[in-house]
Amino acid sequence: MKKDNEAFIKAESLSGGGKKENAPEKNAEPTASETNKILKEEKKAIKEKERGSNGKDAGKLKRFKVACAVLAVSVAALTGGLLYKSLSVTESDVMLDASYKRSLYDASEQVGSIDLNLSKALATKDSAALSGYLLDAAIESELAESDIHDLPIKDENKVYTTKLINQIGDFTKMLNKKIARGESVTAEEYETLDKLREYNRKLKDALDEFISSAGENYEFNINADGNDALLSGLNQLENLSVEYPELIYDGPFSDGLLKREIKGLKGDNITSSEAKDAFLKLFAEYSPENIEVGKSVNADIPCFNVSAEIDGKPVLAQFSEKGGKLIMYSHSGSCSAAKYELSAVEKKAEEFLNSLGIENMKPVWYAFYNNSYTLNYAGEINGTVIYPDMVKIKLCAETNDVIGFEATTYYKNHTERTVGSPVLSKRAAKEKVSDGIEVETVRLAMIPFGNESERLCYEFSGKKDGDTYYAYIDAETGAQLNMFK
Repeated sequence: MKKDNEAFIKAESLSGGGKKENAPEKNAEPTASETNKILKEEKKAIKEKERGSNGKDAGKLKRFKVACAVLAVSVAALTGGLLYKSLSVTESDVMLDASYKRSLYDASEQVGSIDLNLSKALATKDSAALSGYLLDAAIESELAESDIHDLPIKDENKVYTTKLINQIGDFTKMLNKKIARGESVTAEEYETLDKLREYNRKLKDALDEFISSAGENYEFNINADGNDALLSGLNQLENLSVEYPELIYDGPFSDGLLKREIKGLKGDNITSSEAKDAFLKLFAEYSPENIEVGKSVNADIPCFNVSAEIDGKPVLAQFSEKGGKLIMYSHSGSCSAAKYELSAVEKKAEEFLNSLGIENMKPVWYAFYNNSYTLNYAGEINGTVIYPDMVKIKLCAETNDVIGFEATTYYKNHTERTVGSPVLSKRAAKEKVSDGIEVETVRLAMIPFGNESERLCYEFSGKKDGDTYYAYIDAETGAQLNMFK
């Protein structure tokens, strides 16, 4: 997608690439236990290096994540392909189950380490020691999130578990940056850190209890019902979302940017029957069956949940009580091939958005994974991108069907806006960007800032040392408000 909206295109590739030196002979593939040992050694080495660098080299963490991905691919190839000639189905299943258990044990270990480091962070007054504990907790959260992601559990059964892990990592990174700038951690931030430690402890206890009670004969099953021991433990954590703390900080998983008055929903409240009618009208081309309607709980926006089946696969949609707008849609299925190009997918996405009455949107980011496209659209006013008005839409590259949609941010923030003129000239704003970045594009953008405000910025994108950077310079003050790599 080569457009001026290229600033947020995200096409990360984890290919091994290049010539492989010292390749093992044909029959010298590592065993699962050897691969596991390598993975643990990699984790330990990276953590020690990160701690020693005091967080100055974030690239190491990225390289470790790539290493983990490569190792994960190696394990998948080992269990699913390279050894298929010499392994029976039963042996392969045993090895796959062992890899799941390894991920579970590793997740438990990482969550335990997070608990230890957060406890130490809350018990010290030394800023250097505090920085070290926070950095360790951030690294452990990356590892724990990866391990939990690898467990054969449906995404809906681990929403708040992964959200908690992500927020611990992001919050501890933010605090570490404050310390690096010579600033102090506030009493409110310590209170938030303690809340995170409390909920991480509950996750730790749930994992420990399951591991101790499940026994060696437990078999992982992604289709297990609510009676499954592991799912029961994680469901208890999902139920904690009722009291889950709202965090306010400038990070990619921040709830603070969404904690606003619901501006984009107008009109009367709808009934459950009207929610069902809206669902049937919107998804008629997919011939949904077995439709049921219920009230959502603990949602940011009060909604009706509409569940159904499409082609034998479960789907879930949420319609706001106020105004009857589609807030979320998820189709639980798989795409086995990529038959549609991005241009066709974009056209279908825009048609779908228009059918919802969501207009004047600009594609600002996309990703392709598992034969499906995920696109982010943001509002646009006279060439200025309005990032707070953002929706996410997912389409299957095999059928070009909409299989996912999320518009919470859009409806919380969408309102009539008047975009003023920048005080700072484009040339003056560019002088605020590092000379090392070779600027390629520039445009005006409204971005969320703080808890309840927005700022008009210049968005500069450019290359430095082969990497792409996006710098957001306040169009009034010239301050850099954000930067992405």
